[in-house]
Amino acid sequence: MATASPVDLRLLSHETVIVTGDPYGGWADYRDRLDRVGADPVEIMVIAQATTISAMVGAGLGVAILGAFAAQVAVFGDDVVTRPLPAPLWQREIRVYRKAGRVSTKPVDAFLDLLYQEAPALTARTATWPQ
Repeated sequence: MATASPVDLRLLSHETVIVTGDPYGGWADYRDRLDRVGADPVEIMVIAQATTISAMVGAGLGVAILGAFAAQVAVFGDDVVTRPLPAPLWQREIRVYRKAGRVSTKPVDAFLDLLYQEAPALTARTATWPQ
């Protein structure tokens, strides 16, 4: 998988796949996407922290599928290869919800401004943002 161009995700059928998520809530989002590309991994591990996932991959315990932001903040050793996943199958929306009728505050506005400024750089080549 590390050298295939483009990445053939069907090869995940012979791997243990490690994904981010709630270990108690499951991983239906990834399951649906893997089903669409014909991949049926040997085993799935759902781990909450990207740093734990990077350590597990470095130890040879599996292949990880991470979102763009998690992949950028995770620390991988020189013996780990990272590859972008094919779009649009692996693109997801990020949404911000507010309680109806709630007045915006300066910290909330500052966070949203920062999100719109910084998010495109954090997800470069892996996500699209409205202008």
